[in-house]
Amino acid sequence: YKCAYIPNNEVEEAIVSSPHHHLKVVKFSGGFGRTNYLRFVDYILENCLVLEKVIVDPCSGTLNLMLDSTNFEENVRKKAKQHFEARVPQHIELVFL
Repeated sequence: YKCAYIPNNEVEEAIVSSPHHHLKVVKFSGGFGRTNYLRFVDYILENCLVLEKVIVDPCSGTLNLMLDSTNFEENVRKKAKQHFEARVPQHIELVFL
């Protein structure tokens, strides 16, 4: 696997409509809920022609200063699951961490 990290302020620049013919597995980590992030997720789903698997870890790297971090993470995971399940085609395996 090759990993790419795209800082939040560069997501807009990374979104260029262009089909990808080789990307089979993608992992989305943290940052869930930001508009740019969600647009990037949609871009990947629309342009990766041979995508087989999407891995989602919505709480990865999340700095949480709230007292009830379990409730916070549960809510983030629930929202991420709703977003991805509504968008990821059934022929693509969807895994939540």
